[in-house]
Amino acid sequence: MKFLPLLALFLFLLIQACKPEAPAIVNPYDSIDRTDSNSTPNDTIPDPASITGIYKNILSVKCANPGCHDGHFEPDFRTIQSAYTTLVYAPVKKYTLDSAFAWRVKPNDVANSWLHERVTTDDPVLGRMPLYSTPLSTEELDHIKTWINRGAPAADGSLPVQPNALPLIEGIFITSLSGTRLDTIREGGISYNPILLPKDSDVVFYFAIKDDQTPTANLTLNQMKISSNIDDFTSAQSYTATYLSIGGFQLWRIQLNTNVFPVNQQRYLRYFVGDGVNTGFTEFPKNESQLFLKTFSSFKVVP
Repeated sequence: MKFLPLLALFLFLLIQACKPEAPAIVNPYDSIDRTDSNSTPNDTIPDPASITGIYKNILSVKCANPGCHDGHFEPDFRTIQSAYTTLVYAPVKKYTLDSAFAWRVKPNDVANSWLHERVTTDDPVLGRMPLYSTPLSTEELDHIKTWINRGAPAADGSLPVQPNALPLIEGIFITSLSGTRLDTIREGGISYNPILLPKDSDVVFYFAIKDDQTPTANLTLNQMKISSNIDDFTSAQSYTATYLSIGGFQLWRIQLNTNVFPVNQQRYLRYFVGDGVNTGFTEFPKNESQLFLKTFSSFKVVP
């Protein structure tokens, strides 16, 4: 019976040898193309006056440096798409003294494109981009100009469409009928405290509003609401403004008498305006606004 263990071992090895070979293990990630999505094939040279060429030859190598336009702030030059999105029809957030530039890149308009200004300026305070590095060559600047003059097409060749922003409420001020400024008279002399309006007096509220496409006279809604609650305007008193053009200024105006408000009680003002194109509207201040903006736009009627 000593041969039984040997027989069992033989049979085990025979069975194992007859089993089909196990299939090779396939790594599902081996098929992923790890080529840099921002690069182009070695045998493809992009048009240097296209956003692809400008990104490859200028933005990615001269501007997207650590601590610069590498995602820490806009414009963001980490990818072609982020560069395009934060340049074309992207609002300027750093201004010259005259604040002449609205867009970082304005298609078909080199002179009003902030990007071109930043890479050509001789202003020592503003500084020419790229900072602390060799300025762009004449050829590189020409490529940027050509791209802008072509309409600043995207990587796929499509042309951008100018966005239609909501109106911007640039200022609110109050005067007497004679024109004396009243909004500068503040409780305690503090600039963001409630305005102190005289009792039983006719006062005029003026609203300076700017829109990127709609003329000021064609703005819609133009409604002022006044509430005793800082954030609840559902049952607020409502007043509709009228358009006024005077001395080169375009304003919306509301006249009322302060006797409609109780004395020594704070009232909060909120203005609403639309452009007739967007479905939404601008509201200032909003519930989300900082407290000092809400008190800045409030008033009290005093004896």
